[in-house]
Amino acid sequence: MDDDDLPEGAERGQYDKETGAQWVNVTPEMARAHPLGKPGLLIYLIAAWFALGAMGQLGFLFTLGFSFLFLALFFLYLLTAVALVLRAPVSVWLVTVSGGLQILLLMMSADIVTVFLAAIHILIIFYILDGDRPNLIYRHRYRSFKKGDE
Repeated sequence: MDDDDLPEGAERGQYDKETGAQWVNVTPEMARAHPLGKPGLLIYLIAAWFALGAMGQLGFLFTLGFSFLFLALFFLYLLTAVALVLRAPVSVWLVTVSGGLQILLLMMSADIVTVFLAAIHILIIFYILDGDRPNLIYRHRYRSFKKGDE
């Protein structure tokens, strides 16, 4: 398939024979102009989740005493929340790192609440890495299921 049906500035990625999909990379301007290129309720909830996590780390910092770990996690979670709202491409990396760290910290005390919180972080990571809206917003690409050159 030729690229005549793509807007100017977009380019097709490699065809995936297993799923039948292929990523189409677009410019950041094209991604922002598309209706799915704006954060939706779920992304704002995820940003609020990380902001709440930052406040929790700040609470630990004040109640349990100074710790570089709590301070670093506070800034990491706060930066993640801000980057998600600002549609910064680094958000994908920040969500993966901060979510992964939170999963490790939560699993150190494996009670039912921490397992539940770790499961929420795993779902967030999968959504940000594989969701259509986050891929368009943060990675400037979308899935195309049109048959292309194999």
